[in-house]
Amino acid sequence: MKSLNLTFTPNFNLIPIVLISFLPIFIIVGSGALNTIIIILDLFFLVTIIKNKDISIFKNKFFYLILGLWFYLLINLFFLVQILKIHYQDLLDFLDFYFLYLL
Repeated sequence: MKSLNLTFTPNFNLIPIVLISFLPIFIIVGSGALNTIIIILDLFFLVTIIKNKDISIFKNKFFYLILGLWFYLLINLFFLVQILKIHYQDLLDFLDFYFLYLL
């Protein structure tokens, strides 16, 4: 008679898919929950890249286009601060979002 093997093997590839599917709910819950989920997804992305040693995503022309757009918006934000005389503390609050969504 054969015995049943009931060992549980976790599949870590499903975690980002589940988190992405719950993003609309986290948008409704609030920005703290949404930012936490985005940071967790960013960490999964970085761990996957480091574990697989696959840097081909960084050799894509679309990646450089998005990176250039991000730098353009960052420089534009500094000029906007000088024109509108916004305090630099407010600028740091905006920069958190820029650096958070870069990953």
